[in-house]
Amino acid sequence: MQLVSDSMAMVYFAKGTMQDKVLTLQASEPYGQLSMDERKEAVQCFAKKFPDCRIVVLTGDRNELWMQVDGELRCIDRWKPGDLEMSEFAPLESRRKIAGGWFLYIGGQVSGSQDYTNMMLSGRMGTFLFKNSLDVGATFNLGYSSMGRMESYSRDFGLDGRWYLRIKNSRLVPYVGGGVTWISEPEEDTEGRFFLGLCWIIGTGSLDFGYQYGGISQSSFTIGYSFRL
Repeated sequence: MQLVSDSMAMVYFAKGTMQDKVLTLQASEPYGQLSMDERKEAVQCFAKKFPDCRIVVLTGDRNELWMQVDGELRCIDRWKPGDLEMSEFAPLESRRKIAGGWFLYIGGQVSGSQDYTNMMLSGRMGTFLFKNSLDVGATFNLGYSSMGRMESYSRDFGLDGRWYLRIKNSRLVPYVGGGVTWISEPEEDTEGRFFLGLCWIIGTGSLDFGYQYGGISQSSFTIGYSFRL
């Protein structure tokens, strides 16, 4: 644990500690008389020195959480002591019990070309690797297909992997990937598929928007939710 001190802010803060990229400042009495804009200026001197840290200000009345959002210091939340579990503000990856946690995706897709239409229920289960920057998973798609005047059920299973492009201080995570799929209906075949998309981290999982292309299945757009297990 590291002690933090700044002569310019001593009038507003009695002391501060740093641990796990969380800077905790104990506010003095004059701080409570400041407006929110004035408090922002007081906290700003620490935010400039520690741009990668979350800043928690303990006031004794309503504590505050300050973070850099899109390059600007903002008060994300205020709460009475004991009301908020600070671990909820940790990134999704660090809230998992172990690195490389399992996930389950449930979603759907619509795909097709000039004479082919396919509506499917999609599922994917796998695990994260390399500090959650890469995953591998098994997939399945079950649906209804029409080709010209012919109608049939469709089914396929596959293995794939995705690489996630993490953006600092953002809940949006783009990804790219590819895999191999074994088609059992309407006709047996095998194809390679290419993926790209965007994950929007919500709660302990993510809402996923994707596009995939296969030599047989052609283009398709997907949407679903990934549950972290």
